[in-house]
Amino acid sequence: MLYSQTILISLFALLIAFGAAGNSLVCFVVVRNAAMRTPRNIFIINLAISDLTLCLFTQPFNLMKVLMPNWRLGRFMCKFVPVCSGANVFVSTISITAIALDRFQVNKPIPLH
Repeated sequence: MLYSQTILISLFALLIAFGAAGNSLVCFVVVRNAAMRTPRNIFIINLAISDLTLCLFTQPFNLMKVLMPNWRLGRFMCKFVPVCSGANVFVSTISITAIALDRFQVNKPIPLH
C-alpha cells in the first residue's frame, strides 16, 4: 500500500511540475515577446492559464481524493473543488473552440467575384 501511494504521489508531482512549468513558459514567452501577441496566441494563453490552474489548484485535491478514504477539508471545499475542475474543463473547451473558429476563418477561401 505504501509503495503504490509513493508511486502515485511521485507521478502526480511530476505531472503537476511539468504541466505548471510548460504552461508558465507558454505564458511567459507570449507576454514577453510583443510579436507573439496575436489574437490566436491570446486564446493559447487563455488555454495555458486554464491548464495552469488545473495543475496547481485542482490536481493536488484530486490526489488527495484518491489517497484518502474520507474528505477532510470541509463541506465548502467538497463543493468548490469539483466546481473548479468543471470550470477548467469549460474554459479549455471554449478556448479550443475559439482557436478552431479562428483557424477556420483564416483558412476560408476568398470568394472571386
